Amino acid sequence: MYHCQDNNTEDLLRLLLRSDGSKFKEDIVKNWYRARKFVLGTLVANDVFDNIIRQQQKIHVVLEGTSDLMMSVARQIAFVAHYPTFNDATGNNRTIITILFDKTKVSPSSILDFVSKEEYLYNLSRYCKCTIKVWQEKEVKIVYNENSFLDIELEFIGFDGMDFSKYNSADKLRIKGSDIRDEELEETIDISMAKRVNMVYNVGMDIDNLPPDDPNTAERYDKALFYFCYQQSPKDTQEKWDQMGNSQIDIKNKLSNVFCSDCFPSRLIYIINENKEEKDKIINFLDLEKHVKKKYLKVVGIVKDNIESLARCEHARWNVEKLLLGFRPLSEKEHLEDEQLFGKDRKDYRKSLKKRGIHIDLCSYRDLRRINPGDMKYDCFLMIAMPRILIENKNHNRKNYI
Repeated sequence: MYHCQDNNTEDLLRLLLRSDGSKFKEDIVKNWYRARKFVLGTLVANDVFDNIIRQQQKIHVVLEGTSDLMMSVARQIAFVAHYPTFNDATGNNRTIITILFDKTKVSPSSILDFVSKEEYLYNLSRYCKCTIKVWQEKEVKIVYNENSFLDIELEFIGFDGMDFSKYNSADKLRIKGSDIRDEELEETIDISMAKRVNMVYNVGMDIDNLPPDDPNTAERYDKALFYFCYQQSPKDTQEKWDQMGNSQIDIKNKLSNVFCSDCFPSRLIYIINENKEEKDKIINFLDLEKHVKKKYLKVVGIVKDNIESLARCEHARWNVEKLLLGFRPLSEKEHLEDEQLFGKDRKDYRKSLKKRGIHIDLCSYRDLRRINPGDMKYDCFLMIAMPRILIENKNHNRKNYI
């Protein structure tokens, strides 16, 4: 059943269907919402991830068990735990999600197939770096996709049973099912920022010839956003959102806007706190909107100074999001065919692949620059728009974050 409380909330997760067109089970959708509330409302809004990064550590989360709820938490963490500290050239500073599992119920040889279910990690586990090992059996260690371009890494550790107490995680964030509560669980999503993100995407679609390596690019992007996005009325924004409809590709596009805007606060907190002139006071989630409003031009300047690292980070996030929603990269054969086409033929070929859930942009940022540089503008547009979208959003606080 479709729920919509007002123009700024929608029950998008319930509209998402399986690849065969069937609905996800009701308890799966509820777990998605439970995980979303926990990760955004507890881990992100309480600056848990930001504090880990601030201590110059990479994010490493340990999840106890492979229940539907734990898999939903892993999925939600993969949607949001993306930071500019990741280096896609070396693979350093990936977010690591360790999953402790009972190998008497799920064998080490089948764990990847298990987590690759559509409701769990889907295509992410097929392309990210994955390590599988058995507790206290050092010789049993398998690594897949070691040189993956993705900024999420999965680690699976098998135990004989569900007693995970022997695993030492003192230096890691550890989560078990009892940590996640259901009080006042709302099964809708705040889409107020997502609608403005959609407007930014539309500007990117309408404007070409903005080379990403031009030193004046940030200013060009800002002017384009001012004239074609920021001056649009709320009515225009709503109309653009409504034009997407409720087809599965439209639902995934709406969710893409949501997942993108979910990361705005942590991105801004990171770059503001890293700025030397701002280090006299640590900005947290509750301070952020007030700080951005007070020092708007300063924050926009910080964003522009960090535009390349932010754009890389946004592309890394987008890669993971698309894999979680069922897209995949081109195969070697499809890449070869793409390289032999030019102009309209290549554009039509890529569009036909996208309709089948195969996306040319699912690659490292370095390869994107080589394969499809025209799409680099979207990451830049979105990052420059973050401060403006944040202060326009009247619902930005811990209570209404989800």
